[in-house]
Amino acid sequence: RQGRPRQGLLGQAQPHGEPGADGQRPLQGAPGERPYVDGRLPAARALRAARGRGGAGRGSGPEDTEDGRGRRSVPDHSSRMRAGVQSSGSLRGSWAVAMVATLLTAPAALAAADSSRPKWFYEGSSVVQVTDVASFTSAGSPALLEFFAPWCGHCKAFQKPYSAVAADLEASAPLLRVGAMDCVRYLAECNRNAVKGYPTLRMYGVAPEPRTFEGPHTAAAVLEWAARELSALPACRAVEVQSDGAL
Repeated sequence: RQGRPRQGLLGQAQPHGEPGADGQRPLQGAPGERPYVDGRLPAARALRAARGRGGAGRGSGPEDTEDGRGRRSVPDHSSRMRAGVQSSGSLRGSWAVAMVATLLTAPAALAAADSSRPKWFYEGSSVVQVTDVASFTSAGSPALLEFFAPWCGHCKAFQKPYSAVAADLEASAPLLRVGAMDCVRYLAECNRNAVKGYPTLRMYGVAPEPRTFEGPHTAAAVLEWAARELSALPACRAVEVQSDGAL
């Protein structure tokens, strides 16, 4: 039995040394290592052997290394901390530059948004922009109201004639208010008033129910219809009688 080689921890045969005082032969380790007689290899040598087989033990990471004598080295994080501080400073600087640029360009952006906002369909005319039918027609005086849609071809064609009607009635019948409602922007209000098509022209305040214009959409036809509807009012008949009497 003493002539056979002993097996080490890794299953490799190790040569025998000279027998000691107890009659046992110690295992021979690597050069410079202390020989052990209990059949174990040094811990550092076993760890290196395990890593050589592809094992990843503790301390095998890129930042937590072990030197040749089994001592663990502590990584130096000072350079990483300095890089983090510099990165944070650059981010704060970029944020400040972006805020200043936003504040400088905000007025121009608001002006551009205001200029791109759609204008009133009857801009520059005496047609009143109506947003609520009840408030426009409950002032105690007659009112002429058009329901339209800006995309409607008939409404576009009626735009100039209706502007002419508003200018004429403003001079001849100042008590009559002339307005229009955009049914694209105020669709719910148009639906509440049972608007079925565009353009729809109605006269309020001359009868218990609003009167709807059914003739051709020309300035002359609308003015003739408006004069006929207004003649039903007592105040308008009195004005006509006074005018006829003066003539």
